Amino acid sequence: MPPKVVQTLPSISAPRVRPSAPRPRVPPAQLAAQRAAAKERRKQLDEALEKFYHDVNALAEAAAEPFDLKGRFFLDQLCYAGHAYIRPRKDNAYNAFYSNKAKELRDQGIALPEDGIVGLHLDYDEEYESLTPEQRQEEIEKHKQNKEDQALTRRQTTAAKRTDYMTSCRVMVDVLDAMKRRIGVDGFFCVVTSSVEFTTAPYWYFTDNEIERYLRIVGRSWETERVGYKIQAFATVGCDVTNLAGNANEKAKVLKADIVNRINTALAEATGNVNAHMEYVNYDRLIVQGMSVVLEGWPLSQLVQPNRLGNSLPQLIKLRNALKEGTCKFRNIDKAEKDLLYDEWQQKIKNGEIVERTRKERSDRGARRGPRVRVDSDGDDDDSDDCQDSDNEDEDNPAGAGGGAHKRKRSRKDAPSSGSRAKRARKGKGKEKENVPPVEASESASATGM
Repeated sequence: MPPKVVQTLPSISAPRVRPSAPRPRVPPAQLAAQRAAAKERRKQLDEALEKFYHDVNALAEAAAEPFDLKGRFFLDQLCYAGHAYIRPRKDNAYNAFYSNKAKELRDQGIALPEDGIVGLHLDYDEEYESLTPEQRQEEIEKHKQNKEDQALTRRQTTAAKRTDYMTSCRVMVDVLDAMKRRIGVDGFFCVVTSSVEFTTAPYWYFTDNEIERYLRIVGRSWETERVGYKIQAFATVGCDVTNLAGNANEKAKVLKADIVNRINTALAEATGNVNAHMEYVNYDRLIVQGMSVVLEGWPLSQLVQPNRLGNSLPQLIKLRNALKEGTCKFRNIDKAEKDLLYDEWQQKIKNGEIVERTRKERSDRGARRGPRVRVDSDGDDDDSDDCQDSDNEDEDNPAGAGGGAHKRKRSRKDAPSSGSRAKRARKGKGKEKENVPPVEASESASATGM
């Protein structure tokens, strides 16, 4: 076995051996000839550019003369025509029709004419001219939808999706960092996947790590990773909170909470009061007359609280969709309409169609209430003991007459005030020692005689 060779530092750090020899130096005569040839080439290039500029200016002036324009107009169109690709022009019916026709022919397996749009125009010009304005607008909308579908249908393998995902996130990071340098902004974003075919961890980015620490301070039990996965789960089920619920009762509960949130948000936007909340029982008095708004498009027969709709999912879904789509919304009213609605409301009250809720009366209304008196913390027990005959009164209160905590309590209407401990003591209700039986009269006399 050959001996093991230990590499030393000089052998490791030695420069790499180059197999090729250095290039030989160019002779001065040859170098001078190369420089002369390059100079001649630059001279010819400058002459060609000068001729090109002259010809372009001449063509621009010649093209602008029939339109009574300046040649600068065509030069600008030549130089800045790239804006047409950045900001494309609006779709028109002609281009939309022939684009849809070409797509239709390709889907049917029919070869397109070799001369392209010219051949399509010759073959289908009569069909295009016979279209009504409504049909042409439909062709434009169909063409827009085809372009959107083409942009969204470029889904490839999982590896390609992951690469596209990370690349796009890095672009967003660069955009946010550039805004921070140019404008001075800070923020964060979270990107999640919404397809079960391609799943990956949520992508979080903060322009400053202190923002994440601040969220942990102000947000109770904030965990960045947990929040990201919750958002991803919500996006996976179609951004519909009801799909996250298990059974019908949970779905109904989630729908009711969503309805309450949406209707309160709509009311706050209509009134400009962020603390406004919907009133169902006193709707006419507090909402219509108090906030000058009316609710339109309520899809159910009666205006009731969502909690009173039970667990009927069709009704809750119908109401939630109406609020979500904007068919059920609040509308501001002027003073004239407000006065008209007030008269109608009062007329319904007179006819008995609406019953206004009133405050519940006190049970002791009209009865004279006695003054407040000072009693012990165990005053209730003492009052109950006053109504009974017992030899062990006050045995559960070992504290002295002045050592216990006191509270104020109203005296009873139909019974005399129990008073203080001093009053009870004057009535012969002394305090007995705990766990000591009372002494009989005979026993006390014998003890005195002894």
